Amino acid sequence: MDEIESRLQEAGEAWRDALAPSRSVDPAWFVDRPGQARGLRWAMAGAAIIVVVVAAMGVGRWVAPAPSAVGDEGETCPVTVPVPPFGPPAGFPATPLGGSDAAWFGNAELWTVLGVDGEVWTGLPRTPAGLAQKTFWWSAGWVPETEPQPDMTVSARRISAEVDAPADVASGPATNAAGEDIGDAMLVGIELPGPGCWELTGRYRDATLRYVVWVDAG
Repeated sequence: MDEIESRLQEAGEAWRDALAPSRSVDPAWFVDRPGQARGLRWAMAGAAIIVVVVAAMGVGRWVAPAPSAVGDEGETCPVTVPVPPFGPPAGFPATPLGGSDAAWFGNAELWTVLGVDGEVWTGLPRTPAGLAQKTFWWSAGWVPETEPQPDMTVSARRISAEVDAPADVASGPATNAAGEDIGDAMLVGIELPGPGCWELTGRYRDATLRYVVWVDAG
């Protein structure tokens, strides 16, 4: 035992000697007061559970459930979360529209922007065909000057339990959009017949990108 360990042991012994004597528990307390005994047993059991939980957290990590949106009928939707976020090539905005609440999702051949907690579309304008939404897409291989109307399509597949909407929807023709906050983007409009959980699939040339959104009825 080296000098440091010897001093630590001496300090520990001195601390224990300075403690007040432990109070003994009268066994009759458990017999004469059954209600209180039960309370003590529950308290001791609760303390044991806390110790087990703390010990488990010490050797592992708490894993949160997959993010999901919840509909009015209690239906859950596994919305796509942009993890890890995509970093676009040079010449494109490093931060997407929406700032810290949004992130790029995809790859250099085709990417889009999603909310960091997933896409929940609410308050969409209604048309005779349903709920209208504009989707924006980017690709390092797209040159707007030579292809102002990109060969880009978007389809939607209903994956929810809604029964009042068709299962598959195709988009209208693609066009282009530009701005300081989005750069040069491919713009595709789509009309969804009803609310629920939808999987969108974007296709540009040989690239395909899918993500799941929750569409609210409001």
